[in-house]
Parts: sequence; C-alpha cells; structure tokens
Amino acid sequence: MVDVETLPSLPPRNTNPFRSEEAPNDTNNNNNNNNNVNDVNQTALTPAALYTRFQAPPADHVHDFRQCYAFVISGPPESDHLVDLANDDAPPTQWSSRFLCHICHTWLYITSSAYRHTCPAHPTHHYHPTAAAQAYQCCGCQDHVQLHYHDPIISANILLDLSSTRSLIRTYLDTTQQTALRPTVHSTLVTLQKYISDLLENKRRNINTQNPHFIERIGLDDITTQLLTLIGFSLQDGFFIAPGPVVDNDQLYMIREELTASLLEIASSTGQSMAGTAEADCPIADPVVLNDFLGCHDAMEHGNTTQSNKADDYCSILGITPTASDDLIVWAYRQKVLEHPGQLHAWLDALNDITAIKGGETLQMELAIERSKGFISTKDVDMAYQHFGAQKDIEDETLVAAHQYKTQDYPAQKTLHDEKLRIIGESRKSGYILQYLENGSIPAPGTIDQATYDFSQTRSRSNAPVGLTNIGNTCYLNSLLQYYYTLLPFRSTILNMDDYVENEDKVDWQRKKIGGIQVDQKEVKRAKKFVGLLQNLFLQLGQTTENEIAPELDLAKMALFNEKEDDVAEKGGSSHVDVKDASSMEESVSTLVDSKKGSDDECIINDSSTISTQHQAPSEAGVDSTLPLDDDKTTITEPPPPLQQQQQPSLPKRTTGVNMMLGRQQDVTECMDNVMYLVEAALKPQETENMEQTRDMIRDLFYGKARQILSYKDSETTKDIEKVMEEDFSHVIVDAADGKNLYDGLDEYFFADKVENFQGGQEATREVTVQTFPPVLQIQVQRVQFDRATAQVYKSNAFVQFDKAIYLDRYLDSNYKALAPRREKVAAWAKQLAQHRDNIKQLSVNVVKFCVV
Repeated sequence: MVDVETLPSLPPRNTNPFRSEEAPNDTNNNNNNNNNVNDVNQTALTPAALYTRFQAPPADHVHDFRQCYAFVISGPPESDHLVDLANDDAPPTQWSSRFLCHICHTWLYITSSAYRHTCPAHPTHHYHPTAAAQAYQCCGCQDHVQLHYHDPIISANILLDLSSTRSLIRTYLDTTQQTALRPTVHSTLVTLQKYISDLLENKRRNINTQNPHFIERIGLDDITTQLLTLIGFSLQDGFFIAPGPVVDNDQLYMIREELTASLLEIASSTGQSMAGTAEADCPIADPVVLNDFLGCHDAMEHGNTTQSNKADDYCSILGITPTASDDLIVWAYRQKVLEHPGQLHAWLDALNDITAIKGGETLQMELAIERSKGFISTKDVDMAYQHFGAQKDIEDETLVAAHQYKTQDYPAQKTLHDEKLRIIGESRKSGYILQYLENGSIPAPGTIDQATYDFSQTRSRSNAPVGLTNIGNTCYLNSLLQYYYTLLPFRSTILNMDDYVENEDKVDWQRKKIGGIQVDQKEVKRAKKFVGLLQNLFLQLGQTTENEIAPELDLAKMALFNEKEDDVAEKGGSSHVDVKDASSMEESVSTLVDSKKGSDDECIINDSSTISTQHQAPSEAGVDSTLPLDDDKTTITEPPPPLQQQQQPSLPKRTTGVNMMLGRQQDVTECMDNVMYLVEAALKPQETENMEQTRDMIRDLFYGKARQILSYKDSETTKDIEKVMEEDFSHVIVDAADGKNLYDGLDEYFFADKVENFQGGQEATREVTVQTFPPVLQIQVQRVQFDRATAQVYKSNAFVQFDKAIYLDRYLDSNYKALAPRREKVAAWAKQLAQHRDNIKQLSVNVVKFCVV
C-alpha cells in the first residue's frame, strides 16, 4: 500500500488562483466530464487505469484531487465488513468519500463495496463497466465501485468576479496608511470560513452589513451577497439573516473546503503563508483512492519505474497504465484475448507497440509465443511491406522478386527477409508465397518487376542514406528532412552543431532577432533541442544498418508546429500575403512570391493563415532611393501607398488540436519555415545589425536579395511614379497548371503584373527583380488551387518539368532595363497563348456537347 502520510510534491499551479484563462462554464462542467468519460472505449480497467480515466479526462488539466478531513471514509467498522463478506445473503457494505480537485474545484464522489480489498482471483482487480452510470465491477471477485463528478458549489465565475473587485492580500503599505482598510480576497474568504464554522457549531448570528468589521473584511456588493446566499444567509434590511436550524452540513463542508483550496492558491501565487491554512491539511487523494477504494495492487500496478509516455495510448487499449509491471501487461493482454477474442489483432498490436517501447524479456517472450501460434498483428504486416518497400496491393510475383533481390543484396539477413515475406503470405493467405518459401522454387522468367529490382539496387551503395518511416500524415516532412540531408553545408553544420550553436548561458549573452522576431534564451534552448534531434536523425541516416528509420516524434512536432504562430498572428503577422498590399511593401521576406499573386485574374489559395511568422517579419531594408530613372519619372523614397485589398474566398480553418499531433496535413511552406527558423535561432550569428541576425549558415545558403518595383501614373500630376523596395527571399512559389512549364511560373512571378483597383494612381504594375540569387534556390510548386466556378479547393496534378539546368539571367536586376522590350513581347505572347488555349478549350467543350447530342 502507498503510505498515506507521505505527500509528494505538489504539481505546479497557475499563479492566479482564479485562473487567467477564461472561466469554465460551471453549469455544464459536470455534464461535460460525465459525457467525456462515457464516450471512451468501454474496456475493462485495472484500478490505476480506472483512476487515471477520472483523474485525467479529456480536459485542459489533470485533476489534483485532495483528501478532505470533513469527508472521511464513511462505512461500518472493518470487523462488520468482514462479517458481511462471509455472509452471501448480507447486503454489500458501502464505503464512500469525496475528494476535491485543487485546480478546478471539481468534486469526485467514490463509493465502493469493499475496503482495502485486493482481488483474490486476479493479479489485480479487473473492473468492467456496468449498466449503472459510472459503475464498474471486477470480473474476478465481484467487487464494485462507482465514481462520478460533482460541480463546485462556488463557481469559477464568482471567484473571478471577486478577484476583479479587490486585491488578493493586504500589503504592508495598506496597513501603514491612515485610510480605512478595504477588504481583500483573502480577508473575504477567511471571514466566510468563520461564518461557516459558526453554523456548523450551531452558532447562528445575523450579520450587520454596516458593522465596521464586516465592511473592512468583506464589504457589501453583488459578489459577496452571492457567496453569503450560497452559505444560507438572506439579505433583509441591511442584515444577513442566518439560516434556520436545518441546514445542509455537507454543502457547508464542501464550501469550506473550496474556500481552503482558494486560500492555498493565493498562498502559492503570493508566496505568503496563510494562518490556519496549510498544504499538509489537504493530503493527496491518490493513495486513498487507489488503495482504500479501488484495491490497487501496488507491486503490479506500479512495478515499472521506467515507464514512457509514448506507451500511454497502447497501454490504455489493454486497460492498464504505463507504470504496470511486465507481468501485469502480459496478464492484461491474455485477459483481453480471453474476453474478446474477435479483437485479437487490436490486442496483439497494443502488445507489439508496448514491447517495442519498453522492451524486456517477459514482453518479448510473450510476443514471440503469440507469433509462434500464427497470430500476426497489423503492425507486423505493415512493417513487412515496408521491409520490401511495397504497397499492400502489390502482386505476389513482384513480392517474391523483391525478396530474391533483398536476399542477394543482404544475404546475412536472409532469415529476416524470409520472416517478413512469410508474414505477408500468411496475412493474405497466399499459397504462391508460402510454397515459394517452403520449396525455394523460383517464379517463371518475366514475372520479376524491373522497377522493384532497380529500387533494391539503389540501397546497395554503402554511402546512401536509409529511408524514413512516415509518422502520421507527414510524408512531405520526411522528404524535406531527406532534402536537407543532401545539402552538404547544412548537413555539416548540423552534424558539428557544437561548433556553431549559441551558448545562451553565457553571462554576456544578448537577445537577438530573426526576421524581426525577438529570440530569448528559452527559444534558443528550444531551437538547440530541435537541432540536437536533427543531428541524431542525420547520424542515423548514414550509420544505421536498418532499411528505414522513423524520425523522433518531438522532431516532427517541432518541425510542423510553431509555438509562436498564434502570438504573431494576433500582432498582425501574416504568413502568406495573398493580396497585393503595398501599404509599406513590407510583405513576408521568405514568401516574396505571394505578394505577386493576388490579382483578380490569379488566385493563390492561402492554405494557412499563420505560417512561419519568424521568417516573414516585415523587412527593414527600406526603399531603394538610388535607382536610376528616366528624366520623365520621379523617384519616390517613401513607401508605396496602400493598395486596395482583394477579397479572397474564405477557406475552412484548419483544426489545431494536439490530437493532431501529426494527423493533420500541414502546409509544406510552413514546415520549411519552421525548420529554417529553429536552425537559425540555434546558430551563432556571423553578423548582426541592430540585434538582427543578418548572416549565418541559413542566410548564406538559402537567402537572396530582390527588389519589388511598383510603377503607376499619378492621378493628379500624370507623372510616372516608380517605387522600389528591397527585401530578402528564401524561396519562390510557382503554380502548377496544365500547359505551363517552370519558366511560365517564374515569369508570372517576376515579370510585370497589373495591380487591380489601385487607389494611388493609374495603370499600376508591379514586378520583381533579383539582385543576388541564393546558392540553393528553393522553388515550391503550389498544387492547391481554388476553382471560382465551383468555390472548391482542389489539387492540381499538372506536370511541371524541372530541367537539370535552368537559366535565371532574365530575372536579374542588372538586366532589368536592357530586357524590358523582350519582357513586353513575352507578356504579349503569353496573353495570346492564353487566349488560344481558351479557344481550344471552348471548342473542345462544344465538340463534346455535339457528340452527346
């Protein structure tokens, strides 16, 4: 049994006892909690798993349940309990108590038919849900328990309102001033506790609201009136009239315990002790709930001290917790198979995943025994297909061919190849594959898939990195990580990170900025963690003997999700600039192309409203005032006037819940920007300017300099105006469209484009020139498109050819003037070509209609 007297350290609380976040809806809290518990899989649970289900429901926190001395365990003496157990005809003894969460003040009511009783038939109780609400019964000994939530008596909204009308505690300055003392939250709660104690002791006194003591410690307002009404007082003619002789003592005790929890919250947030209130008075409820009510067998339930959070989901399938001993895990698996043999694959998958995470001879032996019986988990099958780099719809003959070449390339692993092929053969009940494995007969010539052969040969090179296993819906993430691995400067920096990363713990270390975003020590530590994970992945890619490896989950999370996205978005940061907003020409520095793609004729879908804000902070390069212009043009050194923002079709917002955690389809641009930002944040700057990190490996490798040129005719003076903005860019985005090649996409971005509805003048156009291209020019193909006719988002599968060499001199700023006539011709030809394509499309439609008629 767990020692009840030993109190573990308290979990961290919010500094504000009445919580800075929005108060929960107290009227629905109980219903929500009950619904959340009812909705989970109706599986049998061990005592620890059952308590975990109620302690950590689908909510924003784990309940911090505490014992309440006012609600000691109620029930007959233990001797009577033993007599009842021996008498089958005796009614079951009921033991009950209630516990208070010191975070949200939710109550947990527990009733049990036994007290400190472990299951004699099983290693531990195995509680099954019953028809009764929140009731569970052990299949081994018939012990039953019931757990349910109860809302706090004092709602969070009342406490929040109280804290908004007065300070938490009285300061020393308050006591030294000659002015009348005002009530505080602390004085109000302490005085209310005194009133409750008097009522519980049958001392009933009316309260004069004009009494100086009342005014100084509580004060009369709507909030205090609500609190006193909850206690039982009623306000009449300036007096709070005490309740009658019959009161609900349980409710008074509950209110007093909730007030105590609030006082402890104040003590924690202010760092001051509260007289008469101590943490020791509110012990942790866990040992009482687990041992006294649920009959937990500690040696079995908490026998694993090396538990991993990664096993949480898989353990929950078997109805256990990650702290379960290996023997209990094996027993829970066997019990699940016995009770629900039709779901064998699910139980075996869970055992397989737990074994992969925890290891251990006991688990590995059980898994081997189950496999020897011919039981195959779905994960085994998936891994077998991955072993051969094959899809599940592959033909038997092709799989056999792949096995042959695997065996030729890696003869030392023939046993492994045979086992993987046998798993596939048994899962699809393929006589062809099983006979091949048994007899070693070779399929007839011509059945070998040459593509499979070519693929297997690519891994025969000793210096080639292995493949990456997908984590959720993140295949593009793996491609991105492999892409970065192929860049020698990038890979070298990551592998030798100790020579390049910041030492943020130095006394003289100063904050820096990346893309206008300030980076502090905490963010640097986070970035260094990411680089460390990336270093480990790069090492494994080149050194592992496996055919594929999986990136660590933390690496994937950090690459996909940026902690600062929401903060920057609230400050006005934007990831994609879908419209031509030239109010200051300070668009995103890393997605420069987006500012070129917002006209009425061309609509680029903004797949995420807040992507990679770090690399998209406003550029501070200012306006180039040295551009040589013709005599009839005026050079303007101020930022361009604002352009009327285009109204883009709204798209559904992407869900962001962490159950995401890797199942949502993230925008690859966002992922790239997250990776580049984290690496850059971790690196020591080679050059800085006004705290801005202007040179490092990322900047040197991926960033070039461009000039945006806005030209228009002034409405009043009719003069030609030209405004220029210099900024950095890290990639170019081109559209995937039928009939267009890579140069068409680049031309659309760089060459002159009309600005519709421009308010600052007439005939406005904007074009982009490049002063310097980066050593690695990243071109992203935008395949997510928007069909205005159907108002639907779709993916374009148009082929975009990338030649081994592309020519970018036409986009250089040094050729801007000289190639102006050619650009005009190209624009005219492109317009004609588009018209011809439209005509062909229309004629094709007419022909189809004619044929149908």
